[in-house]
Amino acid sequence: MKTIQYILLGIFGILTMLSCKKGENDPFISLKTRDARITGVWELESSEEIFHYSEDSESDLVDETTTLTVEDGVQTVNSSFTITEDGSSETFTDDPHSNSYSETYSIEKNGKYTVTYITGEYSSERTGDWDWIDTAKKKTCLLIDGMIYQVDRLTNTELVLKIDANSKETNNPDNEEFLQRYSITKTFKKKK
Repeated sequence: MKTIQYILLGIFGILTMLSCKKGENDPFISLKTRDARITGVWELESSEEIFHYSEDSESDLVDETTTLTVEDGVQTVNSSFTITEDGSSETFTDDPHSNSYSETYSIEKNGKYTVTYITGEYSSERTGDWDWIDTAKKKTCLLIDGMIYQVDRLTNTELVLKIDANSKETNNPDNEEFLQRYSITKTFKKKK
């Protein structure tokens, strides 16, 4: 009888640990809940942000892309835009520019956060409330610092946040179409 109880207890324990895996890239087994894993001080390790804008009218097309990358504490910005008029295109590319950059989130158990940005010589700090915006069980979408992120990976030491968004507008009188797309992937390592 005790053997059956131990087996049932073991199965219950395994099912409980597996229920902590919410994100596709989360660890297979975690002894901490997502709430326990998300709290702490997170430092940005790398990021890629791509912003794309296009404006299409009857005879003209403007297409602009800006990419911001952060690697090893250096942020690099690349921009280019293409103008097409009457079937003829010309592309302009800005020289990339770089500067030192850091981004640190302190996420507290009580639903508060502090984020510190340091770009070159300038720094700023914001505070506010964070929350899971999907169901209390799922906990895969995080609202923090005015952004809604998909939590792609959350371990005890690594956090990967993503955004993929599109918007499209049409101005009917001028027959113009505006398209905006942005994609963000940020990878953080836990400091504390």
